[in-house]
Amino acid sequence: KLNETQLVQSNLTKYKRVEQLLVSELGCDVAVVGKIVKRYPVVFHLSEDSLLSKLAFLRHTLGFTNKELEKMIQHCPTVFSLTNETLQKKMDYLQHELFGGDFDSMRKLVSKNPHGLSLQVENMQRSIKFLNDMANGNTSRVQIAVLTQPSFLFVSEPTLEHNADVLLQHWFRENNTAFQDAVLRQPISMTFSKERTERRIDQVVQVGLDYSSHGNLNFLKMTEDQYGRWLGNRQEEAECKRLEGC
Repeated sequence: KLNETQLVQSNLTKYKRVEQLLVSELGCDVAVVGKIVKRYPVVFHLSEDSLLSKLAFLRHTLGFTNKELEKMIQHCPTVFSLTNETLQKKMDYLQHELFGGDFDSMRKLVSKNPHGLSLQVENMQRSIKFLNDMANGNTSRVQIAVLTQPSFLFVSEPTLEHNADVLLQHWFRENNTAFQDAVLRQPISMTFSKERTERRIDQVVQVGLDYSSHGNLNFLKMTEDQYGRWLGNRQEEAECKRLEGC
């Protein structure tokens, strides 16, 4: 069992090895390596062999540049703890089941949001099935939606179902065609918490708006400050109309 001093020294040695590897393999700046390890300490618990194997695998299978690999390890280091076989399985699913065999689209998605590779295939299937239902089997629209908003793949099934119910009933007034079209054009509208979606829809509906008078869902993705100003303006407009003074 290591004493405290030995543990500190052991961790420092690991850090230096990871630092040297990322600097030599990817050309990372030393300061960048420090930020990576600080944010995701899991990185420096990976073995050198494991890191080298993953870098080689991603270069070979996806043709990733050093910049793309640096971005991946900065933002989603958990990918580097997965086996090559697991990564291949997920990439195969995305390429063949989502993009119909289109390698370039799969590569674009992974480069844009490598977090997708940390998902279980079953979770991807659930999210993609939801979009397929929205698109009535139009795979092109599903592909565009996922490439536009990769974070859609991470939304839990209860959140998807709840947001769909709130939007369909209270915003689109049971107009299923308008609802489906809006989700495919703005998939980000489904990615927010149930509480946020319900609160904003209730507030906006109280002002007298719905899809027929305000066709997009941009108010869902606004920051709280932006949304507060936007809602205030809509309330003023509604009051003016009520008083017939504007």
